[in-house]
Amino acid sequence: MFKKIILLSTILFGFSHATIGLANTPTSNLIPPSNTKRYVPLLKTSINFIGLGALEIGRDWGVGKREVRKHPDNEVAEATLTAAVNSGVTLIDTANAYHLSQQRVGEYLAHSGKRSELIIESKVGNYSLVATDKRCKLPSSDGIYCNSPAAAYDFSATAVTKDVNVSLAQLQTSYLDIVYLHMGDTPKEVLEDKQALAALQQLKKQGKIRHIGISVDDPKVAIQAINSGDFDAIQLEYNLLNQSNAEAIALAHSKGMAVIVRGGLATGLLTPHVAPFLNDPDLPYREQIHALLDLTHHNYQELMALELAFLYSNPNISAVIIGASNPEQLKQDMSLLDQFNNPQLLAQATQLMSHYKTSKFTDSVDAYFAKKQQGGLPS
Repeated sequence: MFKKIILLSTILFGFSHATIGLANTPTSNLIPPSNTKRYVPLLKTSINFIGLGALEIGRDWGVGKREVRKHPDNEVAEATLTAAVNSGVTLIDTANAYHLSQQRVGEYLAHSGKRSELIIESKVGNYSLVATDKRCKLPSSDGIYCNSPAAAYDFSATAVTKDVNVSLAQLQTSYLDIVYLHMGDTPKEVLEDKQALAALQQLKKQGKIRHIGISVDDPKVAIQAINSGDFDAIQLEYNLLNQSNAEAIALAHSKGMAVIVRGGLATGLLTPHVAPFLNDPDLPYREQIHALLDLTHHNYQELMALELAFLYSNPNISAVIIGASNPEQLKQDMSLLDQFNNPQLLAQATQLMSHYKTSKFTDSVDAYFAKKQQGGLPS
């Protein structure tokens, strides 16, 4: 039933503002989808639909060969942040576990004068591992941090408090707009323990954070968190390949929460970076990716536009985090969304993906590529 509602919203809601096609030029002065702002009652503000995921400017990440996954230098990171804000982005997502990300966002905030115009969100409970840590199996490209595993979990009150103070220092700000519990493999236990939540509530009383959120994959835990009334925001994965959080997204929106989608491009699985791995039988979601490529005639730009349009068509989503490691990447993604105008293709793709079962969350594919690199396969 829910999928039918999504299909209907695709036609009626999704592209009432989109007036151009992929190969055409703008013919309207209406606000383009990428610059549409959606109001969030519990935040008492509006958020630009496209937000910047700052993971890739500080940590090796994503799909493809190791050179593609490598994070940029300081200059490119700065240019990416500048381009994002100049393009209308108001939400920047980062975390303690994102290696150099918070420092680079902080440097931008310190000299840009844009802090008051932006929503800066970070996460706690998950911290970066350095390359010299005995648990590190694969160092990152900068030799400072570890790629596999990239981070470790600690949801004690002491660790959560430390994470927030580290974020404030690295981001060079006196407050954080949203801080999420960055859930790992035991989200239910962490949620029910309440130690981490209590620490965030205390930090909120101190004025260090304004809103508490939860970043979680498990749909059941997501619904439990939403119904608890303890959170103003939720961050979860949702895309054409993995629609298991559809119910949670609708519920959170009905409660007035900020619904922030990550994994919008399926951690790169729905981009050209997946091409070298398409024939690997171990590639997650391989069958679904091939089906979508056939539907879009193996046109990766059309595939990416289709995925972004799928997200935009859902009015329950407040914003979508788009990762970028350079200015051109973000501009391209925003442009693809703005130029999409094919409701029929969107309906076909949504219907096609409804026949498949969700095998795993696409953000878990980072482990797949780390394993491939260690094994000497495409890197």
